[in-house]
Amino acid sequence: GKTDVELDQGGEAERSLQPGTGTTDLIVGYYANTLRILGDAPARLFAQAQIQAALDEARGYRPGTQYNLDLGIVYPAAGTWSGLLQVNAQVRGRERGENAESENSGGSFVWLSPGVSYALGRSTQLYAFVQLPVYQRVNGVQLTADYAAAAGVHWRF
Repeated sequence: GKTDVELDQGGEAERSLQPGTGTTDLIVGYYANTLRILGDAPARLFAQAQIQAALDEARGYRPGTQYNLDLGIVYPAAGTWSGLLQVNAQVRGRERGENAESENSGGSFVWLSPGVSYALGRSTQLYAFVQLPVYQRVNGVQLTADYAAAAGVHWRF
């Protein structure tokens, strides 16, 4: 992403507000899922872990390493509807470099994310969920959201 976006009032936005970092990042992850019978219905359980680490610095800025862990369940509700529930956790390290705001970066977060999905067929699903903060700890002064919402289409091919 861009690293030289200008503010409406003039001047370049601080690095943490830029859409890109300018760094090359190593992203390593693992995903696993299994089908289990819960009650009378087959439920899909899944887990995902991911680490994202910058391999270099760009223009005096290096983002902090980010660790993510997601655990969830997809449980059939009625017909082609399913209930979704996830726990999402993230730990972000502090930014580094002369253009970083180390004291106001990084933190730890845990969210609970309930939602629903609707199967349009074997390979296509519509989904929506809301992400509610359970725990938020930020370093310094940072904006945090009271909630987030997402909707989309999942297509397997």
